[in-house]
Amino acid sequence: MTAKVDLRDDATGTAGALSTPAPPAGGFPTITAADEVLPAGAAETDYPAWLAQRRTGLGGSEVAAVLGVHPYHSPWQVWLDKTGRGRDTRDKRAMRRGRYFEPALAQWFADETGLSCRRTGTWVNRDQQWMSANPDRLTSDGCGLEVKMPASEWSAMWRDGPAYYAIVQALWGARVCGLDAWYLAADVAQGRGPELPVWVLDAGQWAERIAYWVEHADWWWHRYVVADTPPPVDASEATAEALNWAYRAPPDNYLGHLVRVPGLRLMVQDRARLKATIKDAERGLRGVESRIKAALEHDERGCDADDPTDTAIVAWTPCGVDPLDPTLPAYRAMREIKPPKPKASRKRETTP
Repeated sequence: MTAKVDLRDDATGTAGALSTPAPPAGGFPTITAADEVLPAGAAETDYPAWLAQRRTGLGGSEVAAVLGVHPYHSPWQVWLDKTGRGRDTRDKRAMRRGRYFEPALAQWFADETGLSCRRTGTWVNRDQQWMSANPDRLTSDGCGLEVKMPASEWSAMWRDGPAYYAIVQALWGARVCGLDAWYLAADVAQGRGPELPVWVLDAGQWAERIAYWVEHADWWWHRYVVADTPPPVDASEATAEALNWAYRAPPDNYLGHLVRVPGLRLMVQDRARLKATIKDAERGLRGVESRIKAALEHDERGCDADDPTDTAIVAWTPCGVDPLDPTLPAYRAMREIKPPKPKASRKRETTP
């Protein structure tokens, strides 16, 4: 049976201890705090209408970006999308991957928990029309469900429990729809385990944090989207990509145009300094790796000779083959070998 974790919003903000909380009783939820403005599947059947509706408010993933906790979305990118200046990302690999895996993960959740799930559409909060949600599923015990299959490069964010951006997204759905709890299921093991991790998020226990999210998102929405004023840029890859897209091809009347920017000289100097620092760091890295390679020679692993108890701390492993001689490795990849971390013990609590 899948483990259910009750995430309590304690002083540390970390995941609570392992438990099996009793889910809310009753059938599929009757949502009275929000209106379903688009039916399930609208993104596939009427994408222009779905996109137009999406631009009228903030959903859970966008709130996570506005809060600065989303790993691959940024406030500047959200602003572009909401003001109609953004790039259509529905055919990006990450978006397509999510669409393909969502039904399978929802069915896996249903099989593991014994709950029934049904698709639902786009919901808009009745009191605050800029608050919207697109739940992955509604469940037969009166909750919502958010499913995730994070890419391997983000798996570290889930090592000690659900990633914070996913918690925000799930609980935002609960807040918009006025539900007490929301399930979060994520295939963080990606085939390396028999069970699907499932967490139960209690909206009441996160009430103070949710209130802050609503307050900040409300301010951000009116300060930047309604006022049509771009937010400050940050150093995220998402913002860099969005800027490249937004200003990819200047109009003819801008070609050769000179603009005076306050503080531009200092920014250009900072850029030159950082590029030089990166170049020096890359040169230093090559030097260290070359000394390690010269010391290892044909050996694959190495340990420190000054410590008789030391185990392997670096590996230089053959990868691929020589196209002219398949019996020889084409190159070797170096990696640091870190000692395994001790598994943290977790107490089993009884749900009151």
